[in-house]
Amino acid sequence: MQFNGPVPYNDHLRGAKHHKKKVATQGYVEALSEGGRPAAESPMDIDASAASVGSPTILAPNPLLPFVCKLCNVAMSCQAALISHNSGKKHMKALYTEETMRQVSVYGTIFAGPVPEQAHNQTAMSPTAPACLPQQDQPREHEEDVDLSCHYCGIVLFKSIEYKLEHLETDAHCNKKMQVIGQLGGTLQQSSIVPNVVQVIKHP
Repeated sequence: MQFNGPVPYNDHLRGAKHHKKKVATQGYVEALSEGGRPAAESPMDIDASAASVGSPTILAPNPLLPFVCKLCNVAMSCQAALISHNSGKKHMKALYTEETMRQVSVYGTIFAGPVPEQAHNQTAMSPTAPACLPQQDQPREHEEDVDLSCHYCGIVLFKSIEYKLEHLETDAHCNKKMQVIGQLGGTLQQSSIVPNVVQVIKHP
């Protein structure tokens, strides 16, 4: 590791991470110097694997590092280091992730209930059953006997009686109607809009 000056270097030497690796390295070196056979993995390897993200390895109890954060799976030498770790970004991120996963699990259990009866009835309908047309798309029986044309303007068929009523109120229709009446010069009988309704226009 490289440092910008003596102050960061001294802070690193007093840190729990440096102390932990120093103790682990000393124990590993002493085991080799005494002629003993070291374990398959050195203490440093165990700590490094335990600190990796998503690693299932759990730290073994160490009398030199009695303070352990089970969430992050790291061990420390003093309580002050543990308090400092608990307020760090890495620990807070791991805590937030665990809380989020717990809430997702709880909400998933709550909402994974039985299918509502209404939805079940909709899925149980026969595919051959005729679908209900929207109200505006259904044909109106009372419009069958109504004249939906405009003889003055030459319109053969309106879509509905509402369209014809709107057309009859336009200036274009009124002007066309007066033009036709003036050309005929007589009495005209307007096509009925509704049954039994007749408007007679007399020549002035």
